[in-house]
Amino acid sequence: DITADNTSPGAASLTYTNGFVPSTSVSIGLATGGDGAGSGVATWRLLRDTGVLSAGVCGTWSGYTTTVASGSGTSSAPQSDTITDGGCFRYRIEVTDNVGNMGTYTALDVIKTDLTPPTGSLVLAPNAGPTQQYLQNPTTLFVNTNNTGSFDVNITAAAASGVLDVAFPTIATGFSAGATVPGPGTTYTRTYAWTAGASAPTPPQQATIRSNSLGSLNLPFDVIADSAGPTGASTTYANGFTSGSSVSVAYGAGTD
Repeated sequence: DITADNTSPGAASLTYTNGFVPSTSVSIGLATGGDGAGSGVATWRLLRDTGVLSAGVCGTWSGYTTTVASGSGTSSAPQSDTITDGGCFRYRIEVTDNVGNMGTYTALDVIKTDLTPPTGSLVLAPNAGPTQQYLQNPTTLFVNTNNTGSFDVNITAAAASGVLDVAFPTIATGFSAGATVPGPGTTYTRTYAWTAGASAPTPPQQATIRSNSLGSLNLPFDVIADSAGPTGASTTYANGFTSGSSVSVAYGAGTD
């Protein structure tokens, strides 16, 4: 018998995670389907397309040029693939029958990887009442809790998967509450005001950047209460009349 077969194999399918995965080893569920009343499935190929991940968005796709797996006949066995960190990946299966008809199924799902923690930095800046605070270095601030004032916590953040949020901590009673600021974005600021008599914070404090792939970066800083003046200052000089217009005065600065 001579039977015409002009129909491509059909009913192929692919299943895998859509979104961020916690590893560069992934499993791709695969089913080649069949060829109905045709000549039968001869071969199949699983192909991968790779894209660039930037701020959580995929782009610059290379095309389905990488063969992940191949075989003869029908198959429903899952296939493993090793991908790279910081990328986007999608898959296609090509199924060819015994007379050369080829059917193609392209999945819509996209795997994303971002195993690298976010990057970022933190700096403190006096705001209201600048004379009531002293910035010792970019991440250490002394505040006079006998009076009122405010300061800013400024954070820059970045991640290949994009910034999910930045969590600012609660510092102490009498200070503005902490808050979680959602992304996306690259700069985040939280203004903390304090009232007279505010409790002394317990350093260190810590802000946290989280990426969309749930990586995190902790940024420590110190806000230190200083409600007492310096002590131990002294001066020493002659008591009484002097015959000259120049006198010697010894002093001690004390401590804080």
